[in-house]
Amino acid sequence: MGNWNDVKNYIKANFTGIDEDGNSLIFGFDLGNGRTQSVIVQGDDAAIEIMSGIGPVDRIDANRMFQVANENPAPGGLWKNGEIYTWNATMSTGSIQGPDLQTFILLVVEAADALEQGLGLGDNF
Repeated sequence: MGNWNDVKNYIKANFTGIDEDGNSLIFGFDLGNGRTQSVIVQGDDAAIEIMSGIGPVDRIDANRMFQVANENPAPGGLWKNGEIYTWNATMSTGSIQGPDLQTFILLVVEAADALEQGLGLGDNF
């Protein structure tokens, strides 16, 4: 894909329930077994960022969260986005191909879900 527009079009063609807000696409990802994760993909022609929620800052022991996160080999890392912790990963817009983008989204979503489960937070995101 060469630019952000290509990325947006690919996501819209391959995922459902897309909400678009400026340079962000927001959608749900079904992981099976009753587990879902919200995904935000935002970007521009240089880079895209994929985020998936873990839980509210005020409900998470940060030390425990980092302990659980260190057990996770997924690309990206923990971020505090306002009052929510998320798992985020960034990649170059021009270097990604469709199937790779889907895999990258899946890895971010699975990392966030594993943290959510490991912290005993239920399925809130």
